[in-house]
Amino acid sequence: MNITSKEEAFRILENSRIGIPFHAIKYLIEYGKDEEILNKVVYHIDNAYKESLFYNYEQDYFSNAPLWYCIVAEGHIDEKLIDPIIKLYTATQGNWDFLNEQGNYILGKLCMQFGHIVIDKCIKKCIELNKIDSNLPYLFLFESLYFAEAGRYDNEILELLKNPTARWIESLICQLGNSKYKKILPRLKELQEYYEKIENESIITRHTLIEIKEAIKGIENTHEMDSDNYTLTRGNWESHYKKLESKFLPDNQVKKKIGRNDPCLCGSGKKYKKCCLLSDID
Repeated sequence: MNITSKEEAFRILENSRIGIPFHAIKYLIEYGKDEEILNKVVYHIDNAYKESLFYNYEQDYFSNAPLWYCIVAEGHIDEKLIDPIIKLYTATQGNWDFLNEQGNYILGKLCMQFGHIVIDKCIKKCIELNKIDSNLPYLFLFESLYFAEAGRYDNEILELLKNPTARWIESLICQLGNSKYKKILPRLKELQEYYEKIENESIITRHTLIEIKEAIKGIENTHEMDSDNYTLTRGNWESHYKKLESKFLPDNQVKKKIGRNDPCLCGSGKKYKKCCLLSDID
């Protein structure tokens, strides 16, 4: 499938219903620095959970355009993405697994490029939501601590660890098993004692205690944390999403149901025989 313009790629991403529009995503990722593409990415991530924008009431489906543009973001890492990515996890209780995962990857890329500019905002937002024990999925922002400088956020982390029953405390503790968090060690041992004294333990408390012990072990061993960070281990976007392609197909026979002269399901507006059929034959 030969894409010849940004506008064509935009149209495909915004109208694709079935499968993953690899060609359009790749075209935009490899296009080079471009303000129009960046603005499209920012808009779709910033508004990802606005039903009025991405839900088709007539045909009863949600557009995957926010996810496609979040993948495109890999080629357009910019400070303008920081607030929209944080918003993914702090503006709604909505849960879109693939978008959460992809957003977390972009968060890591932003941390790697812009450092404390990103991490400061993430931790500030986490403290704000922690104080009201919010059930918003801000736990994804704890990922930023992996990229933090030793000692820079110790006080903020201790603030987040004040409440032993805070909603996302287990996810926070998962990020702390690193020698750079030595100042946190006494508080983790206090939390271990707290959880060991709980009589009516639940699955959650058992799991939290396991994570506390692992974090303490990681700090006391004085070794750097293993590189199990998602951004560092996921690999190439294309090979990653090739493995997930079936998740975006209604069944394995969908291609056989498309007539050669039918509109292509990728959303290009072209007939199938002049679009993705060429790729399918290859």
